[in-house]
Amino acid sequence: EAVLPKGSSAYFSPIHVHRNPKYWPDPLKFDPDRFLPEEIAKRHPCTFIPFSYGSRNCIGKEKILSQCVDKADQILNIVDEKLKNPEDEFSIIEKNIALKLRRLPKETKTYTEKLMIYFEQS
Repeated sequence: EAVLPKGSSAYFSPIHVHRNPKYWPDPLKFDPDRFLPEEIAKRHPCTFIPFSYGSRNCIGKEKILSQCVDKADQILNIVDEKLKNPEDEFSIIEKNIALKLRRLPKETKTYTEKLMIYFEQS
């Protein structure tokens, strides 16, 4: 606990909380399991606040979260691979992945047009 003199300014840096080993074991390690519901329930709600916290948090929070879900859906829907075994699950790969990229025509304007051209060339 600290008492600040009248007229003082205080600064709060979320990144220092996000990287604090007191709240996050091995804070720089990529570990998506930290965000499983049972793990979230174990810690204070302010240990991860990318959009701030409380009644005046980021006005764009819901929009960006819905866009993340939408983009994940788009990515999963363009994959033309079937799982070899229905019991297989998707997992996150921590190593670098090499991708073969193809230049698209300059006149391509929208994301959907780019996808259509990509799949026509495949």
